[in-house]
Amino acid sequence: MLAENIPTLFMEMLSLIYEHELRLMREAGLSLLEYYALQVLNFSQETSFKEISQRLSLPKSTVTFVADSLERKGLADRQRHKDDRRVWLLRLTEAGRGKMAEVLEKKASYTLPVLNVLSTGEVQILAKVMQGVASQLKASQKTVKGGKI
Repeated sequence: MLAENIPTLFMEMLSLIYEHELRLMREAGLSLLEYYALQVLNFSQETSFKEISQRLSLPKSTVTFVADSLERKGLADRQRHKDDRRVWLLRLTEAGRGKMAEVLEKKASYTLPVLNVLSTGEVQILAKVMQGVASQLKASQKTVKGGKI
C-alpha cells in the first residue's frame, strides 16, 4: 500500500537533505553543534542557554562550550539577561546572521529546484499536507510532554 511506504519515503527524503546540510555545514567551517545552535539563534533575537539546552537536548555545559566556540568565530555573543543576572543569553552577530543566510541560501538552492518540477497545484497540495503533518506532530509532542502518553 502507498500509505505504508510514506514513512520510508519521508525518512529517505530527510536523510538526503540532512546529508546535504552536513556538507554545507562542513564547507561553512561549522561543527554539528555549532550549526544547530546557530539554527536556534536564527529564529530569535536572543536565546537563553537554558532554552538552547532544552531545544537541542544538550547539557548546559555543552551549550557553554558551543557558545565559547561561536564567540571565538565571531558568530555569536553572550550577555547577561537585563532582569535576571543569573541568566546568560546568546545572540547572533552580524557575521553569524550572514553565515546562516549563506548556508540557508545554499540549502534552498538544493531543495527548491526539486519543487520546480511540480505544478502549482501539486505544490499547494504538498504544502497543505506538510502543514497538516506538522500540526499533528506538534499536537502529539504536546501530548507526550504533558505526560498523556
